[in-house]
Amino acid sequence: MILDPLGHYFIFIYQQVHKNKIEYYIIIIMNSNNMNLLSCSFCEKEFHNRKKTLYDRHIILCEVVHNSNKNKEDEDEEIVPSNKQMYKIIKELSIQNNKLKEKINELEKIIQRGGMMKKVDILEKLNSNPVKPDCLFKEWIKNIVIEEEDIDNLITENIANVINTILSRNIDVDEYSPIISSDIKKTNIYIFTITEDEIKWIKMENDDFLLLIKTLYKYLLTAYQTQWKEKNQHIHHYDEINVKLLHKITNLKTDNFADTTNRKIWNSLYLLVSKII
Repeated sequence: MILDPLGHYFIFIYQQVHKNKIEYYIIIIMNSNNMNLLSCSFCEKEFHNRKKTLYDRHIILCEVVHNSNKNKEDEDEEIVPSNKQMYKIIKELSIQNNKLKEKINELEKIIQRGGMMKKVDILEKLNSNPVKPDCLFKEWIKNIVIEEEDIDNLITENIANVINTILSRNIDVDEYSPIISSDIKKTNIYIFTITEDEIKWIKMENDDFLLLIKTLYKYLLTAYQTQWKEKNQHIHHYDEINVKLLHKITNLKTDNFADTTNRKIWNSLYLLVSKII
């Protein structure tokens, strides 16, 4: 038995031997399940006859689209709908437009409800977790270590990349560090700190981030002056490299959160400390 691709017919093929000859017989039976289907002559979409209203509404627009595509190259031969057809087309478009508006409103409500829940949930989950970081955010900042190779890297790399390397080395992603972000709220970073005599997780504000930048600026400048500068005065093009390094470090904006370099550092830090909360 074979069912045709559209499912309209069952095709039976059998054979028999008659007078030493093999004879083949083909029987075609209409599929009763499809006898009540209405098929669009333009796109072949099918509707059950119980949904004839949907079929009629579909035909109104499908015919227009079909004729428009067919006569696209020759505007003179384009079939112009009658006033009655135009009325039906406008009515159907209005129905579809209202349905789209309803779906958009529903989606907006879901997004708004989800956004409100996410704002509350992150800090609640962090502060309700009995496992706390070993140190506070400001203590962690004070213990950041700058190595001589960081200054060497600054010769060829931009300062945002160098700082990202420094932070990567000084943040133990396997431990519960005092700085964290979540994929739920992709614009926020959270820090573990003291506020109003209470130790808890809070959202990192611009001043908190700039405190980190000021500390990195101070540590980089110290490492440059006390480690790299004294050991590398003999290298070729020392004066030129010295000026370049000093310019890169002192050009770090410690009071402007919106600075392009600071935004790059923020984005890298967010990815670095991101966890599933």
